[in-house]
Amino acid sequence: MTTAIKREKLMEYIQQANDKKVQALYAVLEDSIGEEDRSWWWEDDSFVTEINRRSAALKKGTTKTFTWDEVKEKANQAK
Repeated sequence: MTTAIKREKLMEYIQQANDKKVQALYAVLEDSIGEEDRSWWWEDDSFVTEINRRSAALKKGTTKTFTWDEVKEKANQAK
């Protein structure tokens, strides 16, 4: 199920849920809903610096990369 479908199902559920269920859902999600938690990655200077560093290294060819098949193989070996 895609994220978009899950989002739609959640919205439909919340619209039809009784007050008690809405209060319970809100209590679970309250910390994440707060305005102070809505930071964007592009506003985090250290994150942007790290992404820029990694991007430059990738473009220069100075960083080790892996194919998708190599990633899957390593993951299977870790099981």
